Amino acid sequence: SIVDENGVNAFEGLNRIETGGTLTLANGHQLTLSDQLVIEPGGALNIINGSARGTAAALAVTGDLTQDGGTVRFDNSTIEVSGSYFFNAGTLSGSGTVIGQFVNAAALTPGERIGAFNVQGDFLMGASGSMEFDIAGLVDHDLVAVSGSLAAADLGAGAGEIVVNRLPSYFPRVGDAITIMTFGSYDAASLDAVTYSGLGLPNGKFFEPMITAAPGGSALTLVVVPAPQVSSLFAVAAGLAAARRRRTIGS
Repeated sequence: SIVDENGVNAFEGLNRIETGGTLTLANGHQLTLSDQLVIEPGGALNIINGSARGTAAALAVTGDLTQDGGTVRFDNSTIEVSGSYFFNAGTLSGSGTVIGQFVNAAALTPGERIGAFNVQGDFLMGASGSMEFDIAGLVDHDLVAVSGSLAAADLGAGAGEIVVNRLPSYFPRVGDAITIMTFGSYDAASLDAVTYSGLGLPNGKFFEPMITAAPGGSALTLVVVPAPQVSSLFAVAAGLAAARRRRTIGS
């Protein structure tokens, strides 16, 4: 923890990062807060190598973490909340882990370029939320990994958007399969409600989103097909659908 000369947590009463304010945790330093934390527009929270694997979270919040604006940047670090992380507005980027429920209502961009964003808990997709995935190759791409369930925060309002960015280094071939999300469980109606952009590829090819099997749960996989397919994402069993799709494309 960060302490003063008397051994007292120097940030014990911190509950808000206001406009123009910046809090940076670096080089293994950890901060535990006994109340909720709100990040206002124009505020910034940077966590740079704030926690190593197997150690406590760089930032631990008893209650909710609410980001109403500003920036939060992960660098192989961890935030733990006993309540929920409400990402309502602003910027959230980098590679790291959130322990607790994550509610995405803004633009989540894993990695600075290519990286992984992990949620050890449930992931709720807000209608105004988006996730942006950079694809640089079959193994060089962004990933969001959720240990719990994936569902819409309010299905009646929508389930947000997934934005796919193909980088110039990736030359898609029919049959390529790229996993961009993994999750322990999912709500099928919620995933059907997600909108997509960036699925078009050169030479008439197309990314088709499919649900496939993954260790400990399921995955959202982008499969390269020669043209848009008119079919439901959940029409057939995931593994069989993927296998049949690849055989059809290759024939």
